[in-house]
Amino acid sequence: MNKKFLIGLGILVLLVVVAVGGYAYWQYGPGQPAVTQTVETTKLSAMPDVHPDDIILGDPKAPITIIEYYSLSCPHCAHFAEDILPKVKEAYIDTGKVRLVLRDYPLNKQALMAALLAHCLPNDAFFSMTDVLFKSQATWLVDDASQPLAAIAKTAGIDDQKFAACLNDKAVQDKIIASRKEAEEKYDINATPTFLIMDQKISGAREFEVMKQLIDAQLQKIN
Repeated sequence: MNKKFLIGLGILVLLVVVAVGGYAYWQYGPGQPAVTQTVETTKLSAMPDVHPDDIILGDPKAPITIIEYYSLSCPHCAHFAEDILPKVKEAYIDTGKVRLVLRDYPLNKQALMAALLAHCLPNDAFFSMTDVLFKSQATWLVDDASQPLAAIAKTAGIDDQKFAACLNDKAVQDKIIASRKEAEEKYDINATPTFLIMDQKISGAREFEVMKQLIDAQLQKIN
């Protein structure tokens, strides 16, 4: 094969790699590990309240409450939902020891639109939709998210007219924005995911072993 062609091909590959890396930096900022290993918690002054309209995964009467503030556009939140939450669910939520409360903390306009779509569904379908949205972030996390989100909405039986109504639901939009405001003002939260595990606050997607350590410590307090 022509030597000049091989050199040219090598330069092209290098340019593509640099371009992709530059886009990733622009989109997500400097590279950081998706999972934080160390346990550094902040003690809250009081146990956080659970609101009557909170969306809860698990037994509402479970002794341990975990509140997760999340953004549907957050890759670390997606990592937690896909890789770590299933283990927490199997060990603690399905066994009646933990209830997980999901609260919105949209980081951008796209995340707000995705949250409005998720809240357009009944509570029993909410978690299925957030799973889909986390797994398909690359398809809708674009400048104009309306079309890809409308396509996702159709898979849940939401046509264009209803989807538009969901996006324009001011009451739900105000509730989502109020959730973020409460997180910032009451719990000093400024990143996602952030977890309130009873009276302990911890930021970042944590390995299951770290979550287990924190949950077990809370269970020991009530036993």
